[in-house]
Amino acid sequence: MIDYNNLYQKLYEEIIKQEDILSSNADFFITEFIKKLKAEGWQLTDSLQSDLNDYFNALRTQVGASITAANSLVLGGMASQEVQKLTELAFTRRWQDGKTLSDRLWVLNQDMEKGLKDALQAGIAQGDSANSTIYSMQRALERDGRAKFLEQYVTNEDWAVDLMATGKQVIKNPAMRQKWLKTVAETQKYIQTLKDNGTRSAAERAFSQMTKAVETGNAELLSDALKWWGYDKQLYYLKRIARTEMATAAHNAVIDSTIDDVLIIGYQWRLSGSHPVYDICNVYAEVDMGLGKGVFTKETVPRSKAHPHCMCLLVPRVTKVKQGGKYSLEEWQKAIS
Repeated sequence: MIDYNNLYQKLYEEIIKQEDILSSNADFFITEFIKKLKAEGWQLTDSLQSDLNDYFNALRTQVGASITAANSLVLGGMASQEVQKLTELAFTRRWQDGKTLSDRLWVLNQDMEKGLKDALQAGIAQGDSANSTIYSMQRALERDGRAKFLEQYVTNEDWAVDLMATGKQVIKNPAMRQKWLKTVAETQKYIQTLKDNGTRSAAERAFSQMTKAVETGNAELLSDALKWWGYDKQLYYLKRIARTEMATAAHNAVIDSTIDDVLIIGYQWRLSGSHPVYDICNVYAEVDMGLGKGVFTKETVPRSKAHPHCMCLLVPRVTKVKQGGKYSLEEWQKAIS
């Protein structure tokens, strides 16, 4: 008899391993992609578009490999062609919303591309704003007179002009960031030596305005925005898809490998040990179709997980469960419709 608790623990470990691979690949891709974008002047060229498409084709392959691993884990000695057949079915099976796995990966690809373009547009606009801020400050200094500004805010060195010059450099060339950070640190140290009066307060305000303008500069803003779209946000959706499809593949493999066994009378839906809050899974685990708490007949057993990230267990039963459930078949169908 298969130890299903141990089986699902191994499945969870396999899912985590695959998620680590996805994370590592995404981190590498987006880092290199941003480097290329900078070199192309933040333009999404045909070459970069091709890189993006290649990446998503690789993701599709990786998700397929993940599903194959999940099926193999459950089916064990079953012929590889059967495992491959179940993997292929995972890409064409429709969920309750009518979408297939291929649909979801295609939408993810489109969202990624749109997110990158939106981030580029927003970043470039903000970069222009940052440049305008710095140039406006510079014109104000020239209009009011450099000597007057220095007399009011600076006693020993021209920290403001130095900070502004370095700031303009780092906006145009991100490689100057270390010099910028060094200048910021030296300026902060110098301002702390000023007397704690209006002069120091004014210097702090000017320093804050200038550093804020530079830190929202084009290069840094774009890198952060693109990392969000290319790694954090989109990777979350990708992991959710991979995790859910792996769990569903294993779920269906359990059914397909036992459905013709005359000793199996149904399948019990058991809540995952990490199940955090009451949700639709509780309804699944409390259904009663005459076989006891949470046991579905072969004809009614769900072919999909209850929701994204669902890690509940599906265990074949050879005997009825003595404890009854709370919900009838009709109530269960109403709850999921």
